[in-house]
Amino acid sequence: MRAILALAAHVMRLDLKEKSSTIWLFVMPIVFIGFFGMLFRGGTGPRKIQLALIDEDRSYLSGRFTEMLQGEELDLTILDATARDTLADPGRALVIPRGFSDSLMTGNRVALSLTPREGAEQAAELAGEIHVYMGITRLLATLAETDTAQTRSAAERLDPEDPRFRARFEEAAARPDLIRIDVRTAGKGRVVPSGFGASAPSMLVLFILMNTVITGAVVVTMEKQSRCFARLATAPVSRAGLLAGKVLGLLGLALLQSIVILIAGRLLFQVDWGSSPPALLALLICLGLAAGGIGILLGGILRSPEQANAIGWIVPLFLGAIGGCWWPLEVAPSWMRIAGHVSPAAWAMDGLYGLLSFGAGPASIVIPCLVLLGYGAGAIAVGSRLLRTD
Repeated sequence: MRAILALAAHVMRLDLKEKSSTIWLFVMPIVFIGFFGMLFRGGTGPRKIQLALIDEDRSYLSGRFTEMLQGEELDLTILDATARDTLADPGRALVIPRGFSDSLMTGNRVALSLTPREGAEQAAELAGEIHVYMGITRLLATLAETDTAQTRSAAERLDPEDPRFRARFEEAAARPDLIRIDVRTAGKGRVVPSGFGASAPSMLVLFILMNTVITGAVVVTMEKQSRCFARLATAPVSRAGLLAGKVLGLLGLALLQSIVILIAGRLLFQVDWGSSPPALLALLICLGLAAGGIGILLGGILRSPEQANAIGWIVPLFLGAIGGCWWPLEVAPSWMRIAGHVSPAAWAMDGLYGLLSFGAGPASIVIPCLVLLGYGAGAIAVGSRLLRTD
């Protein structure tokens, strides 16, 4: 056992003494989490629809309509009435025209101008329109209730400046809705993680794969080229012990890197790593073993550290791409989701999203862990057959 631990410490020491390796182990993952998290920011919850509002009427009713829109799921920005002429592109903008209040009071039609955001998704535009319609419906319903409640003569019209009207309007607006819609996700639908909630798990998986595979391939090819394996064959350690030391060292590097990423993700980006640290640790151990096995396999196939450096980058990047590290597989076609699970990265992402984003609990990692252990065992078995110590 002492010999195995010594071999594991040797692998870790070889990698950590290289300055470039430590940068890719501990610095670049945090940079990538921040970059992709800002690029696709939005967290794991529903995003608000941005809407600029220009009130040209500046009346009591236009102000109350604005307040009702703010009650919807809108990120509302109130602009000055002159902004329509001075702003080249106010984004998605709603204009309340002059005469808005008078038209409502006299029963005449009034047209609101809703300008779409250039290049916006169709779903976002539709959601913005729906929220505006909801605000219009709320305003008209409140007006109708106010009109019904107010005692007046047939010739008398509603006057928004009348304190009695405003008091009845405020009372009607404050009344709780008689009908409430409870919206829930149907079937197996899930909110696709975004922002740091997506970038942190995906970069964690990608960089564990990259650094562990590259280190394993480079260390093994270096020791093959220097005939270190031939000398180790004469030492009092079995072939299985030799491989166990290498894999244990690679696993140690993966876990050390994971700890740094987990701490940085929590402190710098407020990433919630779930409520089950043991399940998260078990999943990362299985991922580290799978990545270490792939590194041993490449080391057994390749002949030189130069080959290992080149191909060691390509393989984990490819596995990460098809496995959902660059984009969530939830947004990919069904055939791509199936094909992506050829990669161990896809199973690791399934386990992480189950723990962190979908509320599946520790049971969600059982199948991913078994698959990852299968990857690791198979790669180590094939790699050991290809690895010659004589």
